[in-house]
Amino acid sequence: MKLFLIFFLICQSLFAYINIHPTTFDKRIDFEGSYEEYTLVNTSNSPIMYRIYTEKDKNSNLNMESFMEYYPRSLILKPGEMGKIQLSISSNSKIPEGEYSGILGIRELPVFNENNNKTSGVQILTDLKLTLMGYAGEISPKLIFKNLKITNKKNKNILNGLIKNSGKLRGKYEIYINEHFLGNLRILPGEELDFYKMDFSGEFKLERNNKLKILDYTTKKLIYEIKI
Repeated sequence: MKLFLIFFLICQSLFAYINIHPTTFDKRIDFEGSYEEYTLVNTSNSPIMYRIYTEKDKNSNLNMESFMEYYPRSLILKPGEMGKIQLSISSNSKIPEGEYSGILGIRELPVFNENNNKTSGVQILTDLKLTLMGYAGEISPKLIFKNLKITNKKNKNILNGLIKNSGKLRGKYEIYINEHFLGNLRILPGEELDFYKMDFSGEFKLERNNKLKILDYTTKKLIYEIKI
């Protein structure tokens, strides 16, 4: 029991240290590009230095690491303190259209005590790598729906059917039946997903004419409205 408690506390500390929001970019990067600000919070009990860096995404054919500019290069946060990372991604020219990626890294480093050059307490330091996505050109997701219907099981209404993104850009959406929120959906270019397997369901009353509503996650704009 004692060993389990020690293991739990170590794991809790590991996941508590780096707290950053948002964790995505998903903006246009060609020509003047776009900007995002990330909020970093030290949720540990000790001061931590964060070194900020960028890397190429080795899994991507279209890489935007060379377009990424950020500030600051490093910052020190006391326990509970909040800091900001400013990120600008711009090609400053026309580049091939498509979805690009790059890595924003946040590496924790120990903070030494000024009196004895030793770190303050035991620390578990992590190296977080966020794979960020951006895009160039007039591209967008294009959703195709198949076999949409609603079934009922154990007083739960379940959304059935397939959704496919035949566009060149990933999309993130909020899914509703009428005014009832079922969940969020993120879909990649060329990806096909099954609503039933993702458990888009809930306990709510159906209407005579039911509609599937797809809202853009960021703008909350209604993108699709389909009778089912």
